[in-house]
Amino acid sequence: MNALFKVFGSLFYSFLGIVILVIAYKVLSMVVPFDIDKKLAEENNTAVGIFVAGAFVAIGLIVAAAIF
Repeated sequence: MNALFKVFGSLFYSFLGIVILVIAYKVLSMVVPFDIDKKLAEENNTAVGIFVAGAFVAIGLIVAAAIF
């Protein structure tokens, strides 16, 4: 039974982390003065991709530290 609680806890915190990252992406796209989706999809701007990846890593580390 204890293992089942650990599995559900892991799934819950994984889902929570994904939701927080999606919200952070939406906030990030509102803060920057350009359209992130357009820069990534249409213009293939590598610098914007690196910027977004770095933001995801930083926010992911903060969320992981807050959860554990």
